[in-house]
Amino acid sequence: MLHFTCYSAVFGSILLLPLAAFGSGGPGGGGSDSYDVVLYSQSLAEQRDAVTAILENPQKYVPRIQQSLRDYPRLLRTDPTAAKRAVYISALLRDPSFPPILVKSLGSPEVLDDCIYACPVVFALTIQAYFGGWKLPTNLDSELTTVGDLKAAIDYMPRISLKSGTIDDVVQGPGVEKHRKEIAGKTEEELIRLAGPMTSSGETRTFAAYALETSVSGSKNRIELYLLALNDFEDASSEYREAVYQSIFRAELATRQESPADSGPIYVGLIEDDRRELTLLAQGHNLPGHNLDDPVPSRNVVPYFVKNGARWEPIRELNQNLKWTIAFDGKNLGQVESQVIPSAQARSKGVSGPQCVHKILTALDKVPQVKMHEGGPGDPNFNGNYGVIVRRPLVVVSKPNFADPDRWKRTKLPDEVVPQVRAVFQKTFSHVRRCDSSGEPLAKDSRVLDSEIAVLKAYGSNKGSFIVETQLTNHRCVYNMNGAKLQLLEGDQWYYVTPTREVVFLARDWELIDAGDYDGDGRSEVIFYIAEAEADCCVDIIGYVLFYDDFQRSARFAWSESATVPD
Repeated sequence: MLHFTCYSAVFGSILLLPLAAFGSGGPGGGGSDSYDVVLYSQSLAEQRDAVTAILENPQKYVPRIQQSLRDYPRLLRTDPTAAKRAVYISALLRDPSFPPILVKSLGSPEVLDDCIYACPVVFALTIQAYFGGWKLPTNLDSELTTVGDLKAAIDYMPRISLKSGTIDDVVQGPGVEKHRKEIAGKTEEELIRLAGPMTSSGETRTFAAYALETSVSGSKNRIELYLLALNDFEDASSEYREAVYQSIFRAELATRQESPADSGPIYVGLIEDDRRELTLLAQGHNLPGHNLDDPVPSRNVVPYFVKNGARWEPIRELNQNLKWTIAFDGKNLGQVESQVIPSAQARSKGVSGPQCVHKILTALDKVPQVKMHEGGPGDPNFNGNYGVIVRRPLVVVSKPNFADPDRWKRTKLPDEVVPQVRAVFQKTFSHVRRCDSSGEPLAKDSRVLDSEIAVLKAYGSNKGSFIVETQLTNHRCVYNMNGAKLQLLEGDQWYYVTPTREVVFLARDWELIDAGDYDGDGRSEVIFYIAEAEADCCVDIIGYVLFYDDFQRSARFAWSESATVPD
């Protein structure tokens, strides 16, 4: 963006710090937390520490940020610095609940007045749209200048280049020569310091920001650039703010380009007990030296999903040896190496499941196992039709991507969400049939009380979303009539609750495996084990499903007793 300017008279009376003289303790003083510090502190060091704390535990602060965004038009009148800082933090955290709140303010008189030039709301929504996956609503009022500016900003993003330029590319006029020596030869870090609130001259800060606008080519100082935004100031036409925004866009673009997701296909598999040995035990055979109270001796890596581009897909074959990272609960549990097993050996007679199976080359005593029930390695939730002890499957990734940025953790489902989950159960299973004394389903529907729908588990993310498992308290011999087909309801049911509290039914008879950012895009994928049954004697469909893009998309790999069926 090219600026023509002569600043010698413009900057004489500019405020160098935020408009209100806030202390680090916030309005109430003393009892402030990290969000208060971000909103009210003048200290750059305190702000930096507070931003770090918020990024480490975003879920704690999302509700308060949501409220600040709801109050944004009012806060622009009463506390503009805190109002704008809340918007900048929302852009940095990129929670999907933020854009629907912000977009409602585009038509408010206060926001329209603030957005005559570059403004925080348009900046934050541009970040959410281009880097956070938010889709611009089609029903926005195109007559609003804020909507036009937002559309133009989003359209401009693909044209941003990380090629380094000079300050002359973005600004011309006598002010450039005045400050050229001051900024010439400076590193990115030095320019950031020069553009920051510790510099007494607003004119110097602006020309340093111009230099950043043409020179940022990496992501290492992304947070520092957001701190510049937190400490922006009013000039004649928001030139400083616009230059900082452009610098942040470049840093965000660099973050995307540096992502491991852009460096070839990524494979995700599971370490599982050897299905050949499990099949022998299920058929009544013995394994030499094996105690039936212990898991089978051998374990394999089974590749299930691949991402090579924008989508995850089920793997059909992976005929190369690989080194894998073991991911569990956001932690790196180590590495294993694998070697392809010929399909005829992997799927010998009577063995169901994938044909693509890898032998673990790493010594098996070095391969971790998650202890579950009573301290033992066996877990009955993952044994399918084998009827024997199996180990819990462990996710492996072909790249060292194990972190869980969404921070999925076991939690208590908020009381106000429980009725919504039960309502979705009732809508999904609207023709419940109990059994008569002989164990046959009745011909008439039975009423299910809400109190009978028990929440077994809930997991929460730092985005304010939830994964919920339910089960009927009286779940023996109970079905749902789905058209002409009976669905067994003896097992569990799973739901996804969006940050805006929309409840989506996922499936029956699953088990949560793990959550992690396996493709390195900054958002966690979630994997479930599938063990779907229509009769209480056996499991019909076994496999795994991987959810991504905040549960908007999924890839499924499942098989029956007779065939392997990638969906």
